[in-house]
Amino acid sequence: MQGEVDKRPSRGRFVLTGSANLTLLRSVTQSLAGRTAIVNLLPCDYRETRRFAGVPTDLFDVMVTGGYPAILDRGIAAGDCFASYITSYIERDVRQVLNVGDLVLFQTFL
Repeated sequence: MQGEVDKRPSRGRFVLTGSANLTLLRSVTQSLAGRTAIVNLLPCDYRETRRFAGVPTDLFDVMVTGGYPAILDRGIAAGDCFASYITSYIERDVRQVLNVGDLVLFQTFL
């Protein structure tokens, strides 16, 4: 992709999405300064969640469910979604930064 961008450097041709934190990825050797824009997307706020069908109204259920569109739109159980989130993102990235050795203890902490 870099070769294609270098050949025709017009802005906005590509939009790459994901949740990787480039500052945590040691394998990225090039500076992407001037070639990237980072947009931090927060979960939906309470008002935004109201547009999804079947959103809980009980305060405790609202807090446990959170405002993640995948949970609200697809009806995924919050526990399943958060377990996957912890496994795929937090454990990997936090483990790299803090050198967490005992994952069971770390999961208990979470």
